[in-house]
Amino acid sequence: MGEKPIRLLIAEDNGPLCEILKTFFSMTPEVELCGTVGDGESALKQIARTQPDVLLLDIIMPSMDGLAVLEKLRQTPMEKKPFVIVTSAVGQEAVTNRALSLGASYYMIKPYNLPDLLSRVCLIASREENPAETSGPMQELRPVIARKIIECGMTTNTKGYQYCIESVDILARSEQHCPIVKEVYWAVARKYETTPQCVESALRQAIRRVYQLNNAAFQELVRSEGSLLTKPPSNGRFLTMLSERIKMNIR
Repeated sequence: MGEKPIRLLIAEDNGPLCEILKTFFSMTPEVELCGTVGDGESALKQIARTQPDVLLLDIIMPSMDGLAVLEKLRQTPMEKKPFVIVTSAVGQEAVTNRALSLGASYYMIKPYNLPDLLSRVCLIASREENPAETSGPMQELRPVIARKIIECGMTTNTKGYQYCIESVDILARSEQHCPIVKEVYWAVARKYETTPQCVESALRQAIRRVYQLNNAAFQELVRSEGSLLTKPPSNGRFLTMLSERIKMNIR
């Protein structure tokens, strides 16, 4: 994005929250707020009129909900489509998976931390390619990664979830061996302005929680490697298993 501020459109039904977001982003030089709306139909009109870089999209809205907005965006030819961060107070897995499958870049559960939200906005806006301009199997890679992570039981409102997406994305796109400690952790830490140690710790906690849940998707992922686990997998093993599964799905 260079020196230009990120153009952000907010579609949020909660009036008080919308005012908080307006105040917060008005004080962030990285972001230029190009509008706020309270329903899905108005969101689509504002997208066409203002062409934002990022859309912050509430799932529960009148006249047209967030999923319907994503469906319309997917069906409508546009010169420039925004990256979408979906937000909701409801963390239902089916809703999350649907939003990601329709092209949302991230899914955040309310209440969220405002600095974290700003970090996500800056992160997805920093991509060099817009989804409307890319093609091929790598276009939908991040939604595929996010969906698989959620299926394994990792909650979306933790730092470990975001770090996991970034780590698997790096590994899945790498054409050669990519050292996790020396390269992946450092790359994720730079993006989130934290330390590799914090990345490692957050991932370890999130992966331990997935192991404790031990749901069907996690069991299937482990079986695909041909072994059983008697303790939580290491960060490297879990990330490698996921990245290999993702690469198999997009080939």
